[in-house]
Amino acid sequence: MSRGSIGLSKRLNDYIVGAHTAEHPVLTKLRKETASMAEADMQIAPEQGHFLAFLVRLIGAKTVLEIGTFTGYSALAVALALPADGAGVYLVEVEAADEQGRVQVVTLDLYAGGDKPVSWKKPESQV
Repeated sequence: MSRGSIGLSKRLNDYIVGAHTAEHPVLTKLRKETASMAEADMQIAPEQGHFLAFLVRLIGAKTVLEIGTFTGYSALAVALALPADGAGVYLVEVEAADEQGRVQVVTLDLYAGGDKPVSWKKPESQV
């Protein structure tokens, strides 16, 4: 159910989609909720989340820094790939008010492997 990865031929994208394991249920829920948003095309495809998680496991990362977050799909994908003793995912976000002066504040509580919770809160913007 991917919208595809930019720059890949249909044949290669179909192969990648068919070769990876099932999407984590929490990621599926987040992806479906994000799909209703006007900017939904900013979200990465599930196979890109799988690739990020693969890289985290490949290098044995225990901490991840994500700069710029939409709804948190990629942050959640890498958090789920961290080992139980991982330190977590740190987000750096620069926010600005929209045309109506509204600023969105997001709070996420995630689990990074095993049963160790990884939580963070984005502070309210000073826009």
